[in-house]
Amino acid sequence: MSVATLKVLNEEALDILIQRIDEVSSLPQIAIQAMEIASAEESSASELTAIVECDVALSARILKLVNSSAFGLRNQVTNLQQAIAYLGMKQVRNLAITASVSELFLGGDAVGAYSRSGLWEHMVAVGIAARMFAKKHQIGDPEDAFIAGLLHDLGIVILDQFLNTRFAMMLNAMTSQQVQVRWEQQYFGFDHTQFGERIARHWKFPELVVDTIRYHHMAGVYRGEHSQMIKAVEMGNMAMNEVGITSLGAKYNRISMAALNGFDMTIGDLSRFAEEVKVELVKYQDWLVP
Repeated sequence: MSVATLKVLNEEALDILIQRIDEVSSLPQIAIQAMEIASAEESSASELTAIVECDVALSARILKLVNSSAFGLRNQVTNLQQAIAYLGMKQVRNLAITASVSELFLGGDAVGAYSRSGLWEHMVAVGIAARMFAKKHQIGDPEDAFIAGLLHDLGIVILDQFLNTRFAMMLNAMTSQQVQVRWEQQYFGFDHTQFGERIARHWKFPELVVDTIRYHHMAGVYRGEHSQMIKAVEMGNMAMNEVGITSLGAKYNRISMAALNGFDMTIGDLSRFAEEVKVELVKYQDWLVP
């Protein structure tokens, strides 16, 4: 069978899976609406407040995160209007998305070193690392880097939920001799970046997030308008892998020297940045548990 034929079959398989995805998992509507509102220039704080306040449990979790040590606010924030006044629309949007998306990571059986809670910790950590990197290198809005980093590995948790038996078989077989996406292609015919991209489009994510999900392991080949932001996420992802905060509980991805060279960085620079992020993560303990 030719490579071209295999590619067509893989695309058809992905299409079928995406058509059925909502039977197994769906992103809370509030997260999607929060993304849309905070991304639209004409949106108001009252619109975001109205949507989030519809979910009492979500509102309570957002306020808990606002009052965590991550922000170090002097006075306790008691309502969403205050939170938006203190932090701004995008920060509160990020909190709403973080709190609602975390629901996808509840439950599930651990397989070896992998667990959904460990994957969530990795995704939050990459979001924080991407925000720090974007701020350090003056790349776009650091809050956009956070949300792109937070959602970069969404395809993995849906693989876990939707194709759990084969996912567990893959995890039990994996060794560091082959990178993660190659194992996924071997067991599924596609990898978590391709699957995640399709899901993100199905759920109508912003283009930045869709592109980041697809290219966070190969930002150098991306040619769209979000190039630098995706590179910030790639750097955050590599940094967290270096300090053992990985998506699958073990290190199955390699450092991209091309990515480092793009920022005139060495492996030592990456390690130092990773340690800076680890120090920052201490303030985010309430975020790291789904």
